[in-house]
Amino acid sequence: MAQHRSTVMATAASSWSQLPIDILVSIFCELPIRQILRCTLVCAHWSDAVRSLRYSSRLKLPPQFPWLLFSGERSHSGLSVAHFYNHLEKASHALTLPDPPIHRRLCIGSAHGWLITADHRSMLQLLNPLTGEHVDLPHLPDYIKHVYSLRGELRHFKLDDFPWYVHPGELRSQFFKATLSANPSQGSYTVVLIHGGLFKLSFARAGDEKWTTLDGIMHCDAAFMDGTLYAATRSGGVQAWDLSAPDPTLRHILPATVASRSHRYYLARTPSGELLHVRTDFLFGSLFDCLTNRRIIKVSRVDVERGRSIEVGDLGGCALFLGSNQSICLSSAMFPGLEPDSVYITEDDRCQKKQKEDEQVRKLMAYRLTDDKCWSIPLPNLNRSLLIWITPNICNTDYAT
Repeated sequence: MAQHRSTVMATAASSWSQLPIDILVSIFCELPIRQILRCTLVCAHWSDAVRSLRYSSRLKLPPQFPWLLFSGERSHSGLSVAHFYNHLEKASHALTLPDPPIHRRLCIGSAHGWLITADHRSMLQLLNPLTGEHVDLPHLPDYIKHVYSLRGELRHFKLDDFPWYVHPGELRSQFFKATLSANPSQGSYTVVLIHGGLFKLSFARAGDEKWTTLDGIMHCDAAFMDGTLYAATRSGGVQAWDLSAPDPTLRHILPATVASRSHRYYLARTPSGELLHVRTDFLFGSLFDCLTNRRIIKVSRVDVERGRSIEVGDLGGCALFLGSNQSICLSSAMFPGLEPDSVYITEDDRCQKKQKEDEQVRKLMAYRLTDDKCWSIPLPNLNRSLLIWITPNICNTDYAT
């Protein structure tokens, strides 16, 4: 009997390993990223199936739950390792990444499964932490001038809107936030950077050798939707930029209101294709004070055609993920355990930070719109770093909607 059982198990294992790749790919398409990564370790045939899924131009994975990048380090073996946390599964993941080492990079944005990073020399780079792909970006916008020594060595940078010189290693503190129009694996994309003491907008398309700086100042978020770049200003306005023309054109969607240091604004796209304008209302340092009795996050639905917005009291069962990342909006019905009509937000206000980057305190808060309840979420107690949401992606395409 035991011999028969072992024969049946061996036959079953053999049949699973010999399934046609197209069938395996169809199965893998229904799995979360974490399980797909485990499938690559089963056998060479399954690894080939995952590779086929990754490079397919017609297959799309279902929406994935975002992970938190919360630390990077150099392992004892000398490899660069990044640590991620899945709040829904209460599980941590460690991934080995190519150089430049992740613990020496500042993550200034994430979108489409990629990180936008600045290394210790303030050089900008795109990185997919799951596949190891990386793309070097143009170094600096033109308004940042190089200052050399008599020996021809780079000593400092001089910014037009900054009153003093900046050391090369400190320039990246002037990179406030960045985002992407599309998955860089597709070859066509645009990177947008918010930077400098005046929070200017600059962009670079795939293959560009330099950045193009747009008119206007004091931006705090940017997001692409239907080929248009939408930008939120620190005074509550919303702009729409058409970057497809040789000379980008601007259209004002929402007028500026009253600027306040206690307000931060975000833009997010819902699964149904609507644009949300989110205002967080708290002072830096009191973001996670959950004893307040007033509404600290307000969400408005933007009518981009008519140039107006309407405040909403719920998210239609969705949940928002805000921070240094491109804002993410997911249906809670797809992820059991995710609080509907809630906002998950990390502390990302670099413009007011007074601490060194290695002294950041990792904090994560959730806030429910329907009853104004907020609560803090405990995180793994590893190296302190600036948290950032990233939707893991191993494919050349974006997720199905």
